[in-house]
Amino acid sequence: GTWLEGACEPVTCDPPPNIFHGSYYCTDGFRFDSVCRLNCSDSVGIPAVAAARGSVHTGLGSNVIRCRKDGNWTGSFRLCPDSKGQCSLPQNLHYSLQYSCKRGHGIGEECELSCREGNNEVVILPSNMTAKSVYKEHWRNPQKIKNIVCTMKLKWYPSPELLHCIKGCENFMGDNYCDAINNRAFCNYDGGDCCQSTVKTKKVIPFPTACDTRNECSCRDPNAIENRNEEHVHSLG
Repeated sequence: GTWLEGACEPVTCDPPPNIFHGSYYCTDGFRFDSVCRLNCSDSVGIPAVAAARGSVHTGLGSNVIRCRKDGNWTGSFRLCPDSKGQCSLPQNLHYSLQYSCKRGHGIGEECELSCREGNNEVVILPSNMTAKSVYKEHWRNPQKIKNIVCTMKLKWYPSPELLHCIKGCENFMGDNYCDAINNRAFCNYDGGDCCQSTVKTKKVIPFPTACDTRNECSCRDPNAIENRNEEHVHSLG
């Protein structure tokens, strides 16, 4: 028999709402028992690290929260009493993007994002990645973004400069035909249609038929049996 290498995943909590981005400090990220403190003006003079690590009350109604072992916070952040103002209009947006701020630009308000070209998706692209590289390097799976929010620091989050439009997925995933345009991580490798071990019919049918099964229509899914890394499989004889 064989053992598949296992791993212990630590308990983590979801990040606090985006409106608070950049305004809090956590002792250990979002891991279990990490304490996060919101930096309001009434805590001026108390170093953020010391405040978060000190003996402080946590829970509902407090701007200090702790990640519990069940993956939930002990409470939730409240907007600081002196928080006011609004974000300026989003700047440095890529030409392929457009936005709509139906409720204005105040703290906590969101602007909806969309792409000028149909069937495109708004994503966050790091500085070392381009829209072309995402399509060519099938393992790239950038985060999809629907809107940006005006934070307590009066800055848009995510940062507009990091947002781009890339080609979206065609609505043919999981139809038993390997569609080249969907054969990438961003489209869940066409819903498994491009690997013999994952396609429902157990037979890969490329689309279009001229699509090269050794290239664009090859089995690229790293989780498919065909591509499992033998280094992670330990034989017991």
